[in-house]
Amino acid sequence: MAEPLLPSLQLKIPMLPELLPAQLELPNGTMVSLKNPNKLAEAFFSGAAEVALSVLLALVLIAFGWWFSQRVATWAQSGLQKARIDETVAAFLGSTLRFIIFFTIFVLALTTIGVSPTSVAAILGATGIAIGLALKGTLGHVASGLMLMAHRPFKVGDWVETEKVEGAVKRTGLFSTEINTLDNRRVFIPNTVLWDNVLINHTYNRIRMIKFTFTLPYQHDTEKAFALIRKLTQNHKLILKDPAPRLGVYNLTLNGAECELWVWLKVENYAELRSTFLGQLKHTLEKAKIPLPHRYDPFLSSYIVNKTKA
Repeated sequence: MAEPLLPSLQLKIPMLPELLPAQLELPNGTMVSLKNPNKLAEAFFSGAAEVALSVLLALVLIAFGWWFSQRVATWAQSGLQKARIDETVAAFLGSTLRFIIFFTIFVLALTTIGVSPTSVAAILGATGIAIGLALKGTLGHVASGLMLMAHRPFKVGDWVETEKVEGAVKRTGLFSTEINTLDNRRVFIPNTVLWDNVLINHTYNRIRMIKFTFTLPYQHDTEKAFALIRKLTQNHKLILKDPAPRLGVYNLTLNGAECELWVWLKVENYAELRSTFLGQLKHTLEKAKIPLPHRYDPFLSSYIVNKTKA
């Protein structure tokens, strides 16, 4: 018989047991032989129980950290308010303290399941960079919120005005500030809007000034009218005596002498005086037979007369 041109190839295929290592190292460091299934199963379930216990302990620590941080933050905020610390600053410090306590306990919980603090710091650092790049605008709100907390241009209860929005401050947070408008609408303003634009605090100072403008007819004695107005301001319970009111003629027009009255008052009385004083001024002048001038339109008067005759 002729021999084959190529020698026969004999391949030795290893069996599965030969591919597996002789021993397996468990997460707890124990070496277990794979040739003993009973011991392997016992070691596996023992390790699983340890892992489950560690995870359960971590969850308990996280839940405790959440509850404990909330309680400590509430106690701290109440204590700061009793110490007459501004409500906005007290709320911010309480939130910061809650975050620090919860974060510390959270890292401790991760160490109970075998995560090293160095790994946690690296993961949080990378996550922080990614979040920072994704939320640049949000971080801007946080930075503006911190600046508002530090400089305190307003506090809860102040009446502020910015970007065509006006109302009473109800709450200031890291991201936004909440105000209530005069018609009881809640407006949420991003902190960057408040920090980057002109902000008017109408109640920052304890006293304010109101300027009233009115016109006196030329045919009546201006000094007599001024004497009546000064008496009205002196007897008014909302107008302060110091600083003293200012009264004078500031312009002469076709209708009469334009006068200005500047009065000072406590800021909490501003709305009441603003809405009632002009009516009292009009009543005082009319009682003294000093009518306030009104615009005369000859074309309109002629139309009314002709309409009446018809």
